Amino acid sequence: MEIRRPSPHVLELIDSGSLLLWIGTFGIGFGLLAAVFAIWQSRVAAGLIGALLGAGGAVCFASARRVTHLFDTKRGTLTIAAKPVFGAERPMVVEQHKLRDLAAIELESKDSSDADGSSSRVYRVCYVFADGRRRPWTRVWTSSYSSHAEPRNAAADFLARTGFLTGGAIP
Repeated sequence: MEIRRPSPHVLELIDSGSLLLWIGTFGIGFGLLAAVFAIWQSRVAAGLIGALLGAGGAVCFASARRVTHLFDTKRGTLTIAAKPVFGAERPMVVEQHKLRDLAAIELESKDSSDADGSSSRVYRVCYVFADGRRRPWTRVWTSSYSSHAEPRNAAADFLARTGFLTGGAIP
């Protein structure tokens, strides 16, 4: 996630949507390889796997969004703008919240287990509002702690310095 400070009272966090694009690329690529193998070896199972991987990759491409979180302390607003990476005709979705309604920015974690039984911890960042509502930054949980902690800490520190949030960075 790119962190920008265009002015002393504004912080921008920009997620390019590249994670879903990478996942989609691998899904489509492996799907094509499985399809070629299926045709070459006349294997129905490989063809089905290829079709599923390709469809999953296409879904990732279709749902990839460029999301900008704009914290403006002069106006007291948080604006979240999500624009699909592909499909210019699809509309941008914009949410606006008052910074005074923001109670915390939390780094959520949970255990995730693989098919082979191994487990790992996955993370995502979530806004917590004073009324108890929670709004995740993304639907995707990833195992990279630093890729979530760095923008979360930048936002929490920025808002704490400007008096809008009492909790600073995670130790």
